[in-house]
Amino acid sequence: MNTISRIEEGIWDQVVLQNHSTSTMDHLERFNKRGKLFNELIRANNAKPLLYMTWAYKSNPLMQALITKGYQDLANEINAEIVPVGPVFEKLKHLRPDIELFFDDKHQTEIGTYVIALLFYKKLSGKSVLKIPNRLSTINKDGEVTHLIFIPSTTGKFLGQLVEEFEF
Repeated sequence: MNTISRIEEGIWDQVVLQNHSTSTMDHLERFNKRGKLFNELIRANNAKPLLYMTWAYKSNPLMQALITKGYQDLANEINAEIVPVGPVFEKLKHLRPDIELFFDDKHQTEIGTYVIALLFYKKLSGKSVLKIPNRLSTINKDGEVTHLIFIPSTTGKFLGQLVEEFEF
């Protein structure tokens, strides 16, 4: 089943749209055209689009201004909300350069994934992230505890505060 078919099921309240980080710089016309087309499809099926704003590469933090502008312009044009992952990563790198967000030039670490989850939780639920645990575990098929994510407590508190205070 493809994306269009899934949207046409009409069972969604919100549909998250994301493109790759260089799309707003290298293919802005296509980025906007596809964003508008998906917006029409999403709204025709009684849902709202939610734009997942990506982040700059570790090697080129100057990318963030163009990424942000592209997503903000599209959001304004289609009247959509944004989950501002890139700007939050940018602020985090400024405030805490000791926290590693990338395991390579562009893919997020466990901490980056945690920040993204906090942002989506806040946006989708409207609730505070301050009580989100910094450790997530499950029980595997052998009945043993498996840690899915383990963020140091002080780092987890800082990340929660950062997301909580960030203006969407």
